[in-house]
Amino acid sequence: IEMSNKLPDFKDGVMNLNGRAQEAFARWRTFAGGEVYTNLVLAVPHAVSKLSFNELSQNEQVRMEVARWTDWYTDELFDVRHERISCVKFPYSRIEVDAERLKGEVDRIAAFRLAEKGGVVKEVSSQQWNKYLAAWFRYRVELLEAVALGEKPLIIDCHSFPADLNPEIDVCLGINDDATKPSDTVINNVKDIFEEAGYRVALNIPYSNTIAPVDYQGHSLMIELNKQTYMDASSKKNHAAFEKMQETLLHVYSYLLNEIVENGEEVD
Repeated sequence: IEMSNKLPDFKDGVMNLNGRAQEAFARWRTFAGGEVYTNLVLAVPHAVSKLSFNELSQNEQVRMEVARWTDWYTDELFDVRHERISCVKFPYSRIEVDAERLKGEVDRIAAFRLAEKGGVVKEVSSQQWNKYLAAWFRYRVELLEAVALGEKPLIIDCHSFPADLNPEIDVCLGINDDATKPSDTVINNVKDIFEEAGYRVALNIPYSNTIAPVDYQGHSLMIELNKQTYMDASSKKNHAAFEKMQETLLHVYSYLLNEIVENGEEVD
């Protein structure tokens, strides 16, 4: 990727970056050099709230689990139509099967949630288990297919967390302590962009680590958003700050790709 020697023009409210966020762009060009990412892959594992079984949907305990642990609207909040950005979404609720569990845990965790948490579905047909497992494998295949679209990809693991887990943190950045960790420059500049927008940011708190499929050789970064920053937990509806968070995520994408990204289109 060849980088321009000139900073992007943020006039007319296209991005409206200033202060530390603008400085982050400058530092990127000064220090990051060849670490500009060729493409971003947005991994969205927990956005689905709908359940496959009526017995589960009608169970009060299950509904409470869904309400608390679904990453509401992350499929809309993070996603953007752009030629260098792909979005991979898992099709089942985490209450049924968790896309981010390791292979050996899939059956056990799904069975635990269905039978123990729900207390209503004691057996799942082999056909349904096959659907779960097929979806689990396909999610990983699609991630690998998406990262293969560029020479230097970055996976962004897209999540949200209940406000009461840590009401003092708005954005959690999660990293692995291995070769998938982005450079400190990248991590600090992403942190700067969120903080410039007024968000309180922590590293690996309240959650740590990020998804990294087997054989993946690139970088990965989890972005976990406090639900109170973009939605009302009681009504499960977005509030006015949804657009602000979405715009801030576009700033992050623009920084990582070294070009301005707007929602719904690519900006020259």
